[in-house]
Amino acid sequence: MREFERRVQQRFALQLPVIIEGKMGAAGFRSLTRDVSARGAFFYTDVAGLQVSSRIAFSMLLPADITGSEETRVACEGTVLRLETNGNNKTGVAVTIESYDF
Repeated sequence: MREFERRVQQRFALQLPVIIEGKMGAAGFRSLTRDVSARGAFFYTDVAGLQVSSRIAFSMLLPADITGSEETRVACEGTVLRLETNGNNKTGVAVTIESYDF
């Protein structure tokens, strides 16, 4: 039986720098996205304490070749939708992007 596809937006396999902000550390925790869409992102992290339904603040750095001008930081807020574990002691985090600011 095929799993129902819930994604509405097309996902792009982009490895963008992401910084998880907030109580995880004053300087933030750095990682890379696995993929990004207009409404969400997926990245691996070893930040402890993330839970499904948690609010999360993170920033992504868009390179000049994507923006057409200069590297741009996008500050995002969203909610953790799904957590996945992998064999490298990292947790995969699927998040919504509910608001953003350039």
